[in-house]
Amino acid sequence: MKNAVKFTFDTHFADGPVEPVRPDVRSRKSYSADEIEVLRREAHEEGRRHADVLASQAVAASVGQVAAAVHAAIVAMDAEVEAIRAEAANLALVAAKTLAGAALSSVPGVGR
Repeated sequence: MKNAVKFTFDTHFADGPVEPVRPDVRSRKSYSADEIEVLRREAHEEGRRHADVLASQAVAASVGQVAAAVHAAIVAMDAEVEAIRAEAANLALVAAKTLAGAALSSVPGVGR
Protein backbone atom coordinates (compact mmCIF):
# COMPACT_ATOMS: atom_id res chain seq x y z
CA MET A 1 0.00 0.00 0.00
CA LYS A 2 2.53 2.56 -1.08
CA ASN A 3 -0.13 4.78 -2.71
CA ALA A 4 -2.37 5.19 0.36
CA VAL A 5 -4.33 8.45 0.52
CA LYS A 6 -4.77 10.12 3.86
CA PHE A 7 -8.43 10.67 4.84
CA THR A 8 -9.03 14.38 5.46
CA PHE A 9 -12.58 14.21 6.87
CA ASP A 10 -13.88 16.56 4.19
CA THR A 11 -16.00 13.91 2.41
CA HIS A 12 -19.71 14.07 3.21
CA PHE A 13 -21.86 11.01 2.62
CA ALA A 14 -25.25 12.74 2.90
CA ASP A 15 -27.64 13.01 -0.02
CA GLY A 16 -27.77 16.35 -1.77
CA PRO A 17 -25.53 19.37 -1.46
CA VAL A 18 -23.84 19.90 1.85
CA GLU A 19 -22.60 23.25 3.03
CA PRO A 20 -19.07 23.27 4.36
CA VAL A 21 -18.77 23.06 8.09
CA ARG A 22 -17.58 26.32 9.55
CA PRO A 23 -16.51 26.57 13.11
CA ASP A 24 -18.84 28.74 15.14
CA VAL A 25 -17.69 31.52 17.34
CA ARG A 26 -14.96 30.20 19.55
CA SER A 27 -16.14 29.46 23.03
CA ARG A 28 -14.68 31.52 25.76
CA LYS A 29 -12.14 30.00 28.05
CA SER A 30 -13.25 31.86 31.17
CA TYR A 31 -16.27 33.64 32.61
CA SER A 32 -16.60 36.29 35.26
CA ALA A 33 -18.25 35.50 38.57
CA ASP A 34 -21.33 37.53 37.55
CA GLU A 35 -21.62 35.63 34.25
CA ILE A 36 -21.28 32.33 36.09
CA GLU A 37 -24.02 33.36 38.51
CA VAL A 38 -26.33 34.34 35.63
CA LEU A 39 -25.67 31.01 33.87
CA ARG A 40 -26.24 29.13 37.12
CA ARG A 41 -29.57 30.89 37.70
CA GLU A 42 -30.69 30.22 34.13
CA ALA A 43 -29.77 26.55 34.41
CA HIS A 44 -31.50 26.31 37.78
CA GLU A 45 -34.68 27.91 36.40
CA GLU A 46 -34.64 25.64 33.35
CA GLY A 47 -34.28 22.61 35.63
CA ARG A 48 -37.14 23.81 37.84
CA ARG A 49 -39.40 24.31 34.80
CA HIS A 50 -38.53 20.83 33.54
CA ALA A 51 -39.29 19.34 36.96
CA ASP A 52 -42.64 21.19 37.01
CA VAL A 53 -43.52 19.73 33.61
CA LEU A 54 -42.60 16.22 34.76
CA ALA A 55 -44.63 16.65 37.96
CA SER A 56 -47.65 17.87 35.98
CA GLN A 57 -47.38 14.87 33.67
CA ALA A 58 -47.20 12.52 36.65
CA VAL A 59 -50.27 14.12 38.25
CA ALA A 60 -52.19 13.88 34.98
CA ALA A 61 -51.29 10.21 34.63
CA SER A 62 -52.37 9.53 38.23
CA VAL A 63 -55.67 11.32 37.73
CA GLY A 64 -56.27 9.24 34.61
CA GLN A 65 -55.62 6.04 36.54
CA VAL A 66 -57.96 7.09 39.34
CA ALA A 67 -60.68 7.97 36.81
CA ALA A 68 -60.30 4.58 35.14
CA ALA A 69 -60.54 2.80 38.50
CA VAL A 70 -63.65 4.77 39.49
CA HIS A 71 -65.25 4.01 36.12
CA ALA A 72 -64.53 0.28 36.54
CA ALA A 73 -66.04 0.37 40.05
CA ILE A 74 -69.19 2.08 38.78
CA VAL A 75 -69.58 -0.49 36.01
CA ALA A 76 -69.14 -3.31 38.54
CA MET A 77 -71.69 -1.73 40.92
CA ASP A 78 -74.20 -1.29 38.08
CA ALA A 79 -73.91 -4.98 37.27
CA GLU A 80 -74.36 -5.88 40.94
CA VAL A 81 -77.44 -3.63 41.24
CA GLU A 82 -78.98 -5.30 38.18
CA ALA A 83 -78.33 -8.76 39.66
CA ILE A 84 -79.98 -7.73 42.95
CA ARG A 85 -82.99 -6.31 41.07
CA ALA A 86 -83.39 -9.59 39.15
CA GLU A 87 -83.22 -11.59 42.40
CA ALA A 88 -85.74 -9.27 44.05
CA ALA A 89 -88.13 -9.58 41.11
CA ASN A 90 -87.81 -13.37 41.18
CA LEU A 91 -88.41 -13.42 44.96
CA ALA A 92 -91.47 -11.18 44.56
CA LEU A 93 -92.88 -13.48 41.86
CA VAL A 94 -92.35 -16.60 44.01
CA ALA A 95 -93.92 -14.85 47.03
CA ALA A 96 -96.89 -13.67 44.95
CA LYS A 97 -97.52 -17.19 43.59
CA THR A 98 -97.28 -18.66 47.09
CA LEU A 99 -99.63 -16.04 48.58
CA ALA A 100 -102.06 -16.35 45.68
CA GLY A 101 -102.14 -20.13 46.05
CA ALA A 102 -102.71 -19.84 49.79
CA ALA A 103 -105.41 -17.21 49.29
CA LEU A 104 -107.24 -19.27 46.67
CA SER A 105 -107.11 -22.44 48.74
CA SER A 106 -108.61 -20.63 51.75
CA VAL A 107 -111.67 -19.43 49.81
CA PRO A 108 -114.48 -22.02 49.98
CA GLY A 109 -115.62 -23.32 46.65
CA VAL A 110 -112.57 -22.07 44.69
CA GLY A 111 -110.14 -24.78 45.66
CA ARG A 112 -107.62 -26.29 43.42
